[in-house]
Amino acid sequence: NDGGARASIPRPPRLATLSSLRSILDRGQTRADLYGIVLGFSSPSRTNSGQHKMSIVLVDETLPLPSTGGGGDVESVTLVFFSRHPSGLPKVRSAGDVVYLERIRVQEFAGNVQLAAYSNSRPVVAVARPSSAAPGGWTMSAAGGAAPPPGFDGETASLLRGWGLGRLSSHPTVPGRKAATLSCLNENATGGESTLASGGD
Repeated sequence: NDGGARASIPRPPRLATLSSLRSILDRGQTRADLYGIVLGFSSPSRTNSGQHKMSIVLVDETLPLPSTGGGGDVESVTLVFFSRHPSGLPKVRSAGDVVYLERIRVQEFAGNVQLAAYSNSRPVVAVARPSSAAPGGWTMSAAGGAAPPPGFDGETASLLRGWGLGRLSSHPTVPGRKAATLSCLNENATGGESTLASGGD
């Protein structure tokens, strides 16, 4: 799939998109179910209250694409995850992983829409990668175990991953003069807080 095209990937009506989160907030709603593609992620850290925290930067096909020449903003939404134990944090391997979310909190932080997962609200946060050897064709890292959550749809996830890999290889992943595509980054390259790694199997 061509990540440069504004593809329209069909979803069940219950699912939101990243571009619809602002309108969800404007309607006074604070929860959503949705998919996203990993653009980058932070290493786990500890908060002042002792909780474990990590951030995942998400994109989908409904957000505006950055210029291939760089110099502009990279539209994305950040998911912030909190857990009492490090084992409760999602296991993200690389950019291009599919993230499936249920009952995720939608909030505003510093003027931007943000997604947040708090352990006491029992959200579903599943990180998926295709695997022919796994049940259902996907390896899964989820709080409830390795099995796909009941609401996870492999066809939707596959379409999104195909779009995501095309987007990562052909459009900038960081803003401004630092603009770079995944195709010109070394595998497992790390810069500051955000980790970008090869999206291949």
